[in-house]
Amino acid sequence: MRGMPLRVVHPGERPAPFQERLYGKSGGAPHTPDRAGEREELDVTYRRISGLVLLIYLLVGLYVAWVYDYITPALLKDLAEAVLAVFLWFLPLLGVDLHISG
Repeated sequence: MRGMPLRVVHPGERPAPFQERLYGKSGGAPHTPDRAGEREELDVTYRRISGLVLLIYLLVGLYVAWVYDYITPALLKDLAEAVLAVFLWFLPLLGVDLHISG
């Protein structure tokens, strides 16, 4: 198909059968199959695999941080108190104590 001149088909003119196969019914550029569905499936598969790798990476990181005492029960308590204070900010304004005792 390389080197073959493109033939413009004017309105009302029907291309020859071999031209329909080469250039499609419109007489334009050669017909290429639509691979959008295949690309979409690959994108979904790539996202699933990369998401799984990220999840495993984070879980291993949490485990290592716990084992080497970068994450401690006291830190988790402080973090929980901070999260509660952020999401329930109106409760301390009403006098509710969000500190976790223990």
